[in-house]
Amino acid sequence: MNTDSQVISEQVSDGGTLPDAGWIGGCSQSRAAALDRRSLGVVGLAAGVRSTVQYCSRRLKSPFLGLLFARNDDFTRRSGCPERNLFASDDGRRTKANPTRSRDGLTLIELLVVLSIIAVLSSVVLRNVAQMTQENRYDANIDQLEEIEASIVGDSAFVGFVSDIGRLPSAQGTDPLTQLSELWEAGGLPAYAIVAPSGDSEVRVGAGWRGPYLNLGLNRSEVTDGFGNSLIPLDISGSAADDGDPISIIQSGGANGTTDLSDSGINEDLAIVFAADSTAVSGGLADTEGDFWRSDLVVTVVRDGGSIALADGANLIVRVYGANGAGGAHTVLEEKRVLPADSPSESFTLSDLPVGALALRAYQDATDPANKDSAITTTLPERRSPVTQIRLGQFNEPVTLTLY
Repeated sequence: MNTDSQVISEQVSDGGTLPDAGWIGGCSQSRAAALDRRSLGVVGLAAGVRSTVQYCSRRLKSPFLGLLFARNDDFTRRSGCPERNLFASDDGRRTKANPTRSRDGLTLIELLVVLSIIAVLSSVVLRNVAQMTQENRYDANIDQLEEIEASIVGDSAFVGFVSDIGRLPSAQGTDPLTQLSELWEAGGLPAYAIVAPSGDSEVRVGAGWRGPYLNLGLNRSEVTDGFGNSLIPLDISGSAADDGDPISIIQSGGANGTTDLSDSGINEDLAIVFAADSTAVSGGLADTEGDFWRSDLVVTVVRDGGSIALADGANLIVRVYGANGAGGAHTVLEEKRVLPADSPSESFTLSDLPVGALALRAYQDATDPANKDSAITTTLPERRSPVTQIRLGQFNEPVTLTLY
């Protein structure tokens, strides 16, 4: 046995707390040779300090001090030797110097490293969550604009404000948050009813307010975009809508709430355009001029069992009935044609009809009515078609009216 081994054996035999020769034997020869008196003294001192701190931690009931030192000391981890508690006897039982059981734990350095990693991961996750939240709000903004569009002009499952009233909503006041309130409050509009328009007592048309057309949610009386910013109602030229103006364009400023056509991404400006003139087009709010809440319809008139005979009347009339803009019904459009001779059929292109529910009827009469609202039935037309109810959209199939 060399001198270092003899010293170690003597210290253990004297009842010291240093590891015995069996523990040293578990290390490689090169590492065991490195454990000279100075290194063993450092190990003993470190173990004593740790024992003292743990004792103080228990007495003061402060877990922070206990974090400074853990059961696995740095020396044995770096040396690669099997771990040995310096205050335990050879059979593994605790000595009086350290009567409590040791518990595995983290050193303060290890804890700081773990907390740093958690902080970095948290910041990455929070950034991703924030980005996803903004993207979700962008999608919600598109959904909100589509819902407002459907509440005004309707969609495949819903008849909108235009169909029941016969016009676009008028701006109520000057506050953008409430200018669209006709969509959720009737105001002075009469309730929806089935009425007979002037011009034909046999026709029935539904007209009047039967909202709310837009669901704002519980206890809400203002409308915002998907980002929670105020929508911007505009008139046909793209200027801010004044009280009573038809709301022709509804714009959202995106996430930043500003109307800058150069914005992109979640800050992109979005707009619903129901009508636009050249000023709105030049301002970049619309691609083309027009009333996009109106549509065209092709109507073909035929006679049951033969050609349309001139002898039954020279005047061929097609009328469209619908809401009059104030909650009642009237003749929306009338097209007249004088027949030069018998004809197998006659086609009409009816332009700028408001989308929604309409009633159509064709008449053949010897007398030309004075105007579209005159009572055509009092002239006893020779022939007429049944009343045809349609729901006009942006794209429509031709309609055939048969004279009987």
